[in-house]
Amino acid sequence: ARSAERERRALCAAAFAGFSGLFAAAWSKALMELLSFGAMLYLGFKYLVVADLPATTRRLERVEHRLHPHTAFAIGFVRVLGNPAVLLFWITLSATFLSHEWIEDTWASKSACVIGMSAGAFAWFLFLSFVVSLGHGRFSKRTLVRLSHFSGACFLVMALLIAMRLFQLLLHAK
Repeated sequence: ARSAERERRALCAAAFAGFSGLFAAAWSKALMELLSFGAMLYLGFKYLVVADLPATTRRLERVEHRLHPHTAFAIGFVRVLGNPAVLLFWITLSATFLSHEWIEDTWASKSACVIGMSAGAFAWFLFLSFVVSLGHGRFSKRTLVRLSHFSGACFLVMALLIAMRLFQLLLHAK
């Protein structure tokens, strides 16, 4: 859990450091809103209609076979390499925060956000490990699929909120 949290913190910092300047213009903020809506809609439906959750993917198996990680940090790092969507997630999240002007385009504001995200990720994994330890061996695939469906519903709610914000922006632009 610690290695995964370190990786997320590093990816979050990288996303803020390299891509924040791209989203300063008004047209790029509007485009980011639209892309955020599309991403939330896509992920919501993807997780809402899932019928089975695979334990691993072919891409992940190929990367692990090629690199042979031995430590917990190396295994977590290789799994993140096998899933480039994690970096894309942090880039999208940082761009969304900047486009909504929830954080300023200063190093102090970005650093505070990275520290807050790290603390939130740590708290989430602490909670998740506690719940898993309580239900060790009791989570069936059906329960995990239901959790995926719940996640899909949350993504769709977020898409609805973003769509409402886009609609308001369009009304005020006229």
